Amino acid sequence: MTSTKLGDYHPHMAIQFQCGFCKQPIEIDDEFASGAVGCPYCKKTVTAPAHSTLDSIPHIPMASAATGVAPNPTTGPYPPAMTPPMSRNTVAIVAFALACAMLAAMFATGAVIATHANEMRELADIMQGTGTDFKSQLDAMNSFLSSREGVPPTWLIAFSILQLLTWMFWLAALVCGLIGIRRIARRRFAIAALSICGGYLVLLCANIFV
Repeated sequence: MTSTKLGDYHPHMAIQFQCGFCKQPIEIDDEFASGAVGCPYCKKTVTAPAHSTLDSIPHIPMASAATGVAPNPTTGPYPPAMTPPMSRNTVAIVAFALACAMLAAMFATGAVIATHANEMRELADIMQGTGTDFKSQLDAMNSFLSSREGVPPTWLIAFSILQLLTWMFWLAALVCGLIGIRRIARRRFAIAALSICGGYLVLLCANIFV
């Protein structure tokens, strides 16, 4: 019996074919024709064809016989389950969804600012007219609220919640995007999510420094 160790090369082997998963050319002893073998590249179990499906190619790695797996003649050399688990890349899709949610919260925040521009300007003037330490800022906020009977206006509560949600979605999208971009499948969703997160930071910096 000819050795079937991974990495051994056997130019006289009769059956050469492509792995149904990674599409790499491999070869196998003719005694394993139509049997289940292990691909030396992706380690998946595939069914070898009865005859070579490639022209004679020298120095192709030898596939190993799969243990405990019976050949399935109905599937041919390419089994139907062609998609490995990593192709789902759910985290990349989640990152894109979180980035879209961040955009929605950001636009909602902008709508609140546009609707209550005068009140926002008044609050900004009060905050800027005091010191930058926490106590001074808190006193300024209390002064603003005292003119409204000490009750925070609804628009201010909505603005604060939307700002918090925006940053929470941004951080979650950034983390998921960095994880998803490391996987090849559906990487475009992770790239789009990271682009949205980066664009938000650019807009924020432009607002601050312009």
